[in-house]
Amino acid sequence: HDSTCPLLIPPLLLRLCSRDVLLQRRKGDTFVTYGSGFSSGVASGDPLPGKIILWTRFQIPGDQSQMAAGDPANTDYTFKYTPTGKEVTVHWFLGPNADGTDAINAGTFVTSGERDWTVKVDADYSAGKVTAQTKLYYGFHAGHNNVSYTSAIGHFRAMDAANKFDSLVYATVSCSNWGFGYFHAYDTLAKIEELDFYVHAGDNIYEYKDLRYPDEHQKVRTQVTDPPTEIVSLDDYRRRYRLYRDDPSMQNLGAHAPLISIADDHEYTNNAWMTGAENHQGHGNHSSSKLDGAGYDTTSYPEGDYYERMHFAMQAFHEYMPIRETSSAGMDAIKTAVAAGAKAPQSFPGSPAPEVTSDLRGWLADQTRAFDFGGLMTLMTTEGRIGFRTSSAAKNNDGKMMPPSIVGATTATGVATAAVLAKGGPINWTSSDLTDVNAAFMTQVNSAEFYNNPAERIMGATTVDKLGSVFEASKKAGIPFQVFISQTVFQPTSGSDWLWGSDAPRARPPPPAPPPPPPPRRSRRFRR
Repeated sequence: HDSTCPLLIPPLLLRLCSRDVLLQRRKGDTFVTYGSGFSSGVASGDPLPGKIILWTRFQIPGDQSQMAAGDPANTDYTFKYTPTGKEVTVHWFLGPNADGTDAINAGTFVTSGERDWTVKVDADYSAGKVTAQTKLYYGFHAGHNNVSYTSAIGHFRAMDAANKFDSLVYATVSCSNWGFGYFHAYDTLAKIEELDFYVHAGDNIYEYKDLRYPDEHQKVRTQVTDPPTEIVSLDDYRRRYRLYRDDPSMQNLGAHAPLISIADDHEYTNNAWMTGAENHQGHGNHSSSKLDGAGYDTTSYPEGDYYERMHFAMQAFHEYMPIRETSSAGMDAIKTAVAAGAKAPQSFPGSPAPEVTSDLRGWLADQTRAFDFGGLMTLMTTEGRIGFRTSSAAKNNDGKMMPPSIVGATTATGVATAAVLAKGGPINWTSSDLTDVNAAFMTQVNSAEFYNNPAERIMGATTVDKLGSVFEASKKAGIPFQVFISQTVFQPTSGSDWLWGSDAPRARPPPPAPPPPPPPRRSRRFRR
């Protein structure tokens, strides 16, 4: 690449030499900078009776990784930074007091640039003999170059060994796009003192470049997305998670209640499926594509190998999310099974790098897990995105068409949608407008070729079997509620504003008519 290219082209264009990509920068937007120490906050997750995951990240002061992407002040910036190999020993505690006294459990965790200095502890507090829903506190501290750093203090409501309590309060969130606005909803949830946990049903981050989604008119934040390009490499994904973890509202909720999370498509890339994605260059119909023995596209494209990218995405997800991971023995068993298995969609398609496939397969297995809360509810998350899902966008490598879309004006749904949009906005809609569009859409879906086609699937047979067996056992145990957390909407929904994200002008009610002028005032004339 041209080593003389300017880092910043005033006033609106940013050029990163290492990617040779010309990027727009909205006028007035500033660059993100990160603090030192535990500036990413703390979080807990995957609660079990007497056990919980504790998470944080330690930022080494002055390390290159804390520099904002494309910051003109950082003249030595390279897009793929090489983190230092220094190790940092982080101390942690868990107990009934916020100051760490009378801790039930405590220990150390050694982190380094190999895991982007993230810290994740599977903490056991069963020895504390706490009662259900007692508030427990946790925190971290570390030293670096004779400077001591202390994290924020997090807390959560405990699950005792008996796992019995009378009520349960939880919240569900999804689709957290940093650029579209601030996460004030997280602050609202953090005010619920009795919140036992919250679920994030996918799209914890978004992969797009700055000013792509949202665009410059939709974007609410006044900082450049970090990194400003679409995320593809392991470093890219780590930087994007770090950007989200830097949000004070996310940190506020993370310190307040445990998280149960799964990945949808944007943790990878938009509309991802088993063998490709809408937003991964190189998957589709190409005149010069190279197919392997199983018929999968292995052509080298600008965004690299698809499975390698998915591997980077899942690695960063596990580093930055407080979720429990497959044990080393379990991961080794998965690797052995993948290495010995046939190269077929049912056992995950092959990749030029076998170790990528086997590790990825293990991480995908972590997405399917079950939780029992106080004999009141069994909650289960499943992997339904790239493990077994057939094509869901455009044409995949085999030329299969996507499911129907409501944006095409030639379809019945498109016609109905266009008629509603022509009214100018929600203020002018009638109660039947949304139901008419929804009815047209369901008719289109039910008549589509992919509907009830056994060759089309979202989850694999093993996942479906596990889901059924866990819920059946839950019902037999007398647990009244079985809750399935899905990344995909599986019932009809209606949007409140279908003009969101479009360039169409939003209709506003006409101004009220001015009041009629007062009647002319009659003057009285008095005669002498």
